[in-house]
Amino acid sequence: MRGVSERFTVIVPAHNEAEVLEENILRLRDYVKQISPESEILICENGSTDGTLEIAEGLARRHGDIHLLSLPYPSLPEALKRGIESAHFERIIYLPADLSVNLSFIKESLGLLDEYDIIVGSKRMRGAIDDRPLERRLLSRGYHLLVRLLFKMNLTDTTCVKAFRRNKVIGLLHRVPTSSSVFETRLLTEALREGLRVKEIPVVVRDQRRSRGLPRRVIKAFLDLISSKFHSLPLDL
Repeated sequence: MRGVSERFTVIVPAHNEAEVLEENILRLRDYVKQISPESEILICENGSTDGTLEIAEGLARRHGDIHLLSLPYPSLPEALKRGIESAHFERIIYLPADLSVNLSFIKESLGLLDEYDIIVGSKRMRGAIDDRPLERRLLSRGYHLLVRLLFKMNLTDTTCVKAFRRNKVIGLLHRVPTSSSVFETRLLTEALREGLRVKEIPVVVRDQRRSRGLPRRVIKAFLDLISSKFHSLPLDL
């Protein structure tokens, strides 16, 4: 597993995460340094109104391996796109700011990037544990059922943590509009269409906080997913 010892970038999008950001970034930093001391954490703050930006700025000032990218408006897709474009290293891990997914995903996915182009964490495959509230689990199942029906995709989860080889995905970013709420799903459909090697691995998710604006987000995601069908050819996988 040669890739584990190599430098890598961890992208952490952050929107209104002031309550947890400093503690979680420092915990993540400790874990990353044990794997590769010269790797970096890139906080992709986007449109926060609760002090997240100021906390991120303080972390970046105090620690040379923590960097900050800030957007003036909230957009997870744009934060991910800009983070991938701005990463200094070839191997990229994407994690949420709440660190609700087991950190061992980092080490496991880094080793697999020697063989695959994208590693997808799955909350639904055998061996995974999804400890989120029932409402969120059911909505996730419905969403991914629709993904499989529309795009004939055999992945069980497209909206969880991921690891990338930067040179393999950088050219795909312009194909997916960051205005789409299903950016991650569409990026994976493009990757599969290009023949990239994608592997799923089970993850443990423990997140009991209430999702912000869940009904509105779910409606938009379902509408964007259906709309994207008319701009893509089905995948025969």
